[in-house]
Formats: sequence, C-alpha cells, structure tokens
Amino acid sequence: MWDMEGQAEWLTAGWGRRLILAAGVPCTAVGLAAGALYLDSGGWSVLLTGLMWLLVVVVVAADLIVHLTAGGPERPRFYGAGAAAMIASLMVGAFAVSLWMLHTRGVQTECTVTDVTRVWVRESPGDDRDLAYRHRLDCADSGLETYVLRSPEDPGTRLSLVYDPAGRLTTMPRGLVALGPPLLWTSGASLAAAVLLRGFAVVPRRKRR
Repeated sequence: MWDMEGQAEWLTAGWGRRLILAAGVPCTAVGLAAGALYLDSGGWSVLLTGLMWLLVVVVVAADLIVHLTAGGPERPRFYGAGAAAMIASLMVGAFAVSLWMLHTRGVQTECTVTDVTRVWVRESPGDDRDLAYRHRLDCADSGLETYVLRSPEDPGTRLSLVYDPAGRLTTMPRGLVALGPPLLWTSGASLAAAVLLRGFAVVPRRKRR
C-alpha cells in the first residue's frame, strides 16, 4: 500500500530536495517554454520545439501527480497558490517572449487600409473556424500586404505595425509589441512568487509531541 506520509517526508527531507521541488520545477518549465519559442522563431525543427513543449507538459503534470500522491507536501494551499503563479508565469512569459523577439527582429512600418474582406480563420488544427477580417494594406516600405484582425477597420485607417521579414513571427500592432519588456518582468515576478510559495509548501511540519 502506498505510504503517502512517508513519501511526503522523503520528498521534503533535506534542503536539496526541497530546493528542487520549490525552484527546480517552475524554473525548468518556464525555461523550456521560453527556449521552445526562441528556437521556433529561429526556424529550428518543429520536432525539436514540439518535444520541448511536450517536456513542459510532462514536468508540470509530473509535479502535480507527485504532490497529490505524496499528500501535497506539506501545505496544499501554499502549493496551490504556487502552482497558479507558475502557470501565470508560463502564460505571460510565453506571450512576452514572442513580443520581445518581434521587438528585436521585427520591422516597424506605417500602413493605410485600402480594402477589407471577411475571412474564416482557424487558430490551430482541430479548432472551429472564427470570423475575421483581412485588411489589404498600402505600407511605406511595401514589406507587408495584408493583416488579419478580429474586427474591421475602415478603409483609409492608418495602422502602426511590426512584422517579421522572415515571416516566422505574427505581425502585431506597435503599441502591443512595446509591452514585451514589462510583461517579461511580470513573468519573472510571477516565477519568483511561485518559488517562494512552493518553498513554504515543502517546509516540513513540526511533529507534535
């Protein structure tokens, strides 16, 4: 029979194991996600980046299973808050890395909307198609011809956009791209909070006499 209490004590025995549980897991997950996004934007193998995303899922899932089967060492509320902070860091960090890479590699351009047509788009394979609007553009450097938005802009509207000449990164408004650095700091703060909260979670309880 599975000894949950004994397993929890083994997982939190010694500062080395506590450090791995508190800091190693969230830092590994966030690092793998950031690395996958960076490699994907550089044109690396889809198989390699897909494997890295799979490892992120495995690390997070294994961490959850370990804590559940071990009785959630030792303070479930702290662990739950730490898990939420880790997921927030992952989500915000992934978006922030995309913005930061577009900021460093992208080209800024000023465009005028010349025509708008309705299109049906699918975010990823298996998703339902959603209504969107393809805007035909007249840009200063002629490097960008169309831009898809969820809502239509009137012909003659001026748009400030940042695009990737290599075509690997999604075109975004210049104002949104500028949020990359602040969001990276937000992701880092969430990661630090996750480590701190998980640190409280893995401190063993004092045994009652």
